[in-house]
Amino acid sequence: MKPAVTKKMWGAVLFSVLALASLESAATKTEAEVNKVPSLFSMSGYLMLDYDQYGAFYNKDNNASKSHFELRRSKLSFAIKPHKKIKGVLQVKYSNEYQQEDVLEFGDVYLNYSLMKKMNVRIGRFKEPFNLEQLTSSKDIATIERSLMTGAFSLGSNVGLMLYKNKKAYTWALGFFNQEAKATDETAPKLRSMTGRMTYRLPNTIDIWHFGGTLSHQDLDGDLVKFNERGEVNSAQKVIRSASFNANDLTLMQGEGAFSTGGLRLQAQGALVYIEQIDGRLWQYSGFDVQVSYLLSGEHYSYKKGKFKGVKSHNSNGSWELVSRYSHLDLQDNDLGSKASIVLLGVNYYYGKKIKLMANLLLPTIEGNVVNTDQSGNAVSIRGQYAF
Repeated sequence: MKPAVTKKMWGAVLFSVLALASLESAATKTEAEVNKVPSLFSMSGYLMLDYDQYGAFYNKDNNASKSHFELRRSKLSFAIKPHKKIKGVLQVKYSNEYQQEDVLEFGDVYLNYSLMKKMNVRIGRFKEPFNLEQLTSSKDIATIERSLMTGAFSLGSNVGLMLYKNKKAYTWALGFFNQEAKATDETAPKLRSMTGRMTYRLPNTIDIWHFGGTLSHQDLDGDLVKFNERGEVNSAQKVIRSASFNANDLTLMQGEGAFSTGGLRLQAQGALVYIEQIDGRLWQYSGFDVQVSYLLSGEHYSYKKGKFKGVKSHNSNGSWELVSRYSHLDLQDNDLGSKASIVLLGVNYYYGKKIKLMANLLLPTIEGNVVNTDQSGNAVSIRGQYAF
């Protein structure tokens, strides 16, 4: 089957590329010619174009193999720092994903203020502090999509207030947020969550030893609960599912560890979710993933403020990275739902600081309640990324 590529799709891609290139050029020219304080205003952005091909496992409607192009993400981020204690961030996002309307919207919009002793307060719409992989920008992670666990349990970006502190050896954050209810009627409840996170890096070591964890409690007030996942392929359908029910509250506990030395990085994450249904029944879901990656061209992984940074190639011929991950997600409890595992094998190519090419092979398995009795077929995802 030929990829479903439309004129509208290519028009959106061309527009995004031109916008990113022209804005980057303007920013470079302004900095060079005006020569003002560089920290007053900054701009960054990226563009991701994806191709997915997958078999019956990822398709709930029929057993045919499918392939799709999509504009996965494009984002412009503007930061202004009028004072050493104040910083504002505004993000604008555009996407044109498979079988969805093109979307132009605001991303995170927030204001930071530095208090005494390097403590900070953030107010606005931004990511809740959850998970090493989730808090790492999508342009910097080593795989095309985040793991099953991260995708299913991610708290996303919400409106809230957060206190946080970032030190060389540790970070902590505590936030209070309002979340959007899944119900769509006028009586939809106003959901509230409290989320805290801590990370720690072993001091006085050349290698990086990272440990972290998150605890979040959500007051659901009878809202609908349902977890589902696309199996780490964004254009596929949501074939990994939990039961659907109304609940009183949800508690999420998550832990992680990572080790990096030179071009080698190992990381592992795990999470437990406890939910109380409105009739008092308890549900428990879980997930974990283990990932290893290796840089072949002599670079090393950098780490700052409790997370790993993106790879920048300084090799004139570019740099290569190998990555492998095992993900498991258990959305089965009370004899309902499914659980699935995915083995990922990937290779990344970095050219300079702006261009990144990625390819992932995904090998899935599933058990429990399934939406398609034909579980054959794997998936291949390819991404071209430009970032500045």
